Amino acid sequence: MSHILANGDSARHLLRSEIPTRMAKADLRKAENGWIENGRAIERTRELSGLSLKEFADVVGRDERQVKRWETAAERPQIETVFAVPVLRQSLVIALAEQAGVGVKVTTHIEIARVA
Repeated sequence: MSHILANGDSARHLLRSEIPTRMAKADLRKAENGWIENGRAIERTRELSGLSLKEFADVVGRDERQVKRWETAAERPQIETVFAVPVLRQSLVIALAEQAGVGVKVTTHIEIARVA
């Protein structure tokens, strides 16, 4: 695609900075498939971890309003952000497994080794 500016008898090529560009638009507020389930998984992760909304938001390094938007699927739930926090991984895996449905059984096994 050639960009040429006609100026009377002569024509000159436009510099890259002179070429008008269109900004890409992303509708982050439109819920897509999976957003609702992922939002529920984040909410369940927060419940399982025993953290309030504010505490959870602090742990993942986000604003509590944004976390609430994840939970309600008003914005794409960022599962990867939650998974990146080691202390929340176990709760997130359990929350996702609970959503898997038929054939998946979630059990908790605690083993304590005595130290003499």
